[in-house]
Amino acid sequence: MSAPRQSQEAWITRHSWSLWNLLEERPKMILNPEYQRSSVWRGKRPKLLIDSILRGWDIGLFLFNGILIPRENGSTLPKYEVIDGQQRIRTIYDFFDGHLAISGESPDFTISGAVYDLRDKKWTDEDFPPAVRPSFHAYIIKTQVYIQKDEQEVARIFARVQDGLRLNNAERTNAIIGYIRNNIKDISGHTLLQNSRVKLIRFNRRWITANCVYREITEFVNGNFLDANLKNMKEMYNDNIRRTNIARSALAQVKRIYSYLDTQLGVRADLISKNSDFITIYMVASYLKQNDFIIDGDVINWIEFIENFIIKVGEARRMMRDTGVVSEELQQYYNYYRNMGRENGVSAKNRFDIVMEKLIALFPNVERRNSQRLFDDYQKRIIAKNANYQCQEPQDSGCSSTDVGLADGEADHIIPWIEKGPTSIENGQWLCQHCNRVKGSR
Repeated sequence: MSAPRQSQEAWITRHSWSLWNLLEERPKMILNPEYQRSSVWRGKRPKLLIDSILRGWDIGLFLFNGILIPRENGSTLPKYEVIDGQQRIRTIYDFFDGHLAISGESPDFTISGAVYDLRDKKWTDEDFPPAVRPSFHAYIIKTQVYIQKDEQEVARIFARVQDGLRLNNAERTNAIIGYIRNNIKDISGHTLLQNSRVKLIRFNRRWITANCVYREITEFVNGNFLDANLKNMKEMYNDNIRRTNIARSALAQVKRIYSYLDTQLGVRADLISKNSDFITIYMVASYLKQNDFIIDGDVINWIEFIENFIIKVGEARRMMRDTGVVSEELQQYYNYYRNMGRENGVSAKNRFDIVMEKLIALFPNVERRNSQRLFDDYQKRIIAKNANYQCQEPQDSGCSSTDVGLADGEADHIIPWIEKGPTSIENGQWLCQHCNRVKGSR
């Protein structure tokens, strides 16, 4: 049989295709992972699908959206966006390409009155029975081709198709069409996320972006770490179906921080593969920006920090697995690991606190702008810890020099702020409240 030729029609709109048609239209296929639960099937499912086709059994409906892709010359290129059926199509193409063999456990096949033993056979094998090929090519699949439906309607179609199946949170919120959902969808295509290794499937990157927006709307920078569960996220989507000032401001902040991190990380955003890591790093960068820390340029080596942090988390996890205990040095990293994958407020705050402390401890020269005289809470924690909770400049006998905890001590500028001393850990010392009052602005 000759090689498949692409159809002269923009789209094949009839409700039944042969597998030969599926091959003909292959150059037009857009296999969109966002609509799917995983990009490919694992285990026995691919081979069971091929087995079903060879036996003439039904393999379900395929849904497509015919779209036009603009060309540079002003013309358009017709394509099929796969709404439902991507995994099945990938499996069929893999079989045609010789990447998938028929199951070695399959009983004999009866095709056109003849019996064939096709166990472990590949389509590309020289001894694949020639008489089986036309029958396989002629196998009919049921199709529905929508024409130029917009992204919002496609989302509704997908949600309706999946009705009765267990949808994840991202799929549920994505079906709430409106201002905030549409902007989250656009932002989730940012280069920062494209360069990362966080999963694309099942609208995962939209869920990550929605989490970042939610943290801004609920003002995490003021210590409000709420649960980013489905209920609260749906409320955010429904409350902002129409444009609101609070949503517009939060979306703008997410865009700014994505662009900042993209500038800092570039292709090394591929260090980030976990949702929890991405959201936590986002929050830390946003917090620093909103609290007037000077972090532009090369003040913070984000690549070095993220790489080392992830390595330490892995070391802590393995130490606990292998020995049942974690060293003091790795304890915070293990605490971070224990809070990964959870979307409740407590876990989000724990992750945020750990990363903030590790970051500013690693880069003690990070300072707040001159207009900011007061040390940040996280700077205070590091300064106190570095001083072993001792008053570092006793002024007189009223000094409580030992055991000066966070509630009893204050961070003080070594080079006074009035003399343009920076508000940074490097220029900070820990004093008891009494000595700080006696010292004054000296």
